[in-house]
Formats: sequence, C-alpha cells, structure tokens
Amino acid sequence: MQGFSRNVSVLERAASRERAAVGVSERCAPHPFVFVGPADIISLVPKARGEIIAAFASYFEKIDYGHCYIGVVASNIGQRLFTDHRVSENDGAWIFSTASSNREATEVEDHFRALGMDGAPSCADDSALIVYAYAKTRRTNP
Repeated sequence: MQGFSRNVSVLERAASRERAAVGVSERCAPHPFVFVGPADIISLVPKARGEIIAAFASYFEKIDYGHCYIGVVASNIGQRLFTDHRVSENDGAWIFSTASSNREATEVEDHFRALGMDGAPSCADDSALIVYAYAKTRRTNP
C-alpha cells in the first residue's frame, strides 16, 4: 500500500504541473485525472477520438448541443475558456481533453459540430491537440 501512495503522490504532482501549464486553477481539480463540478477531464495521457467523444457526449447529455460551443486549441486552455470565451470557471459547464493528434482533435470537433454544436472552423495547427467545449450562456462569447 505504501508503494501505491507514493505512486499516487507522483501522479498528483504531475497533474498539478499539467493543470498549471494549461492555466486551470488547483481549486477546480481535487483529483489528478477528473475535475469535479463545472470542469471536466484533463488527463496525463492523450485520449483517442472515441474516448473524447464518449466523455463529451456524457458530459453534455442533458444539454441541447445547439447551446454548446466546441473548439480546438494548442495551448493555454484556461486563457481560451475563461478569458477569450468568458466561461465561468466556477459555475460554467465546460470540458476539455487532450487528443493524441491534431487530426483526432479536429475529428472530435467536426463530430460535435455536425450534431449541432457551435464552433469556428477546425484548427489546422499540428500542435493544437486540446479539444474543449462549453455550454453557452448570456455571458459567454459566443
């Protein structure tokens, strides 16, 4: 059990560094792999397209996709969500995950746009691996 605790501690420190690198505060992430409440999944390992689609579909299952926005960004997801789009970090419904490639990230984005989510044209930047989505409100942009 002691080895397990040591491994969890190492993973928690790594997750903390990753959250800081992408611009998400510690208070939103009590667990190293899943954000509780308004936020969602940030993993240490990039996810496959199918895993991301399933996680996003589950997260937004009770929200009309027409009231959601999806996008892909290369870095600083916190800046993109909370400053650029003005999503509430504490009260907004938002989710993001890292894809294994830009192609997979844009396929996730295209999948949800075809189902009615709002979003800009796909990002062709090969370093853009972070897929994000949020429920639009009167406060968000758009």
